[in-house]
Amino acid sequence: MWVASNSGIFILREKEIYTVSSRQGLLADSIFEMTADSKGRLWMTSTLGVFYVHQRDFEEVVQGRKERFPIVAFDKNSGFKENPTATAWMAVSAEGELWIPTHGGVAVIDPDNIPINEILPKTIILSSNIKTVGSKNSEGVLSIPPETNRVSFYFAVLSFVSPEKNLLQFKLDGFDKDWSSPSNRREVSYTNLPPGSYSFKVKGMNNDGISSSGEAVLRFYRVPYYYETSWFRLLVIISIC
Repeated sequence: MWVASNSGIFILREKEIYTVSSRQGLLADSIFEMTADSKGRLWMTSTLGVFYVHQRDFEEVVQGRKERFPIVAFDKNSGFKENPTATAWMAVSAEGELWIPTHGGVAVIDPDNIPINEILPKTIILSSNIKTVGSKNSEGVLSIPPETNRVSFYFAVLSFVSPEKNLLQFKLDGFDKDWSSPSNRREVSYTNLPPGSYSFKVKGMNNDGISSSGEAVLRFYRVPYYYETSWFRLLVIISIC
């Protein structure tokens, strides 16, 4: 059983209650109604507009395999003149169209005929505050000095149909265990990284959830202080013995 409320969606399964809210990706916590279409998408009306989430992504969050799911929202940039009313009960026609009351009249969405931005977005790392020691090596790896306390990255996804809806994920191999949740975050900083090799990666999605074909990558190596090296530790052990 699923219940839409002012605090998200409550799902009752096998005597357990699961809660899904804006923390997991809903456009808003106040959800008026939900309905599924023939393409495996869950459509919802909310205080902030109409949106859908793919059922497979939704289920992965409910089952704890992911923290957040991406959504595709429909607002004034998508053709809506006004947001849905507070009593936005969706009606589904015999042809599968969604009829939604808004403050500016009734909006009709045909889920089978929604233009999709299928152009693969490109992600780029715009800049970083990395101060290097020398130039890149033959493998394109930067070396940063041991006194580096903070490393910051600035990045973007290049897709211009509705750029405010683009989403990004990042990961620092060698430090992060998994990718960040999809968000519109465009910068991140890491502090006090231990010596070693790292790869900062970024991938993105356009306004319709189409993922980038590749990842933007910046590789670097944090040079250790002399007392962080293995040879120094070996000398200390030998001197103690």
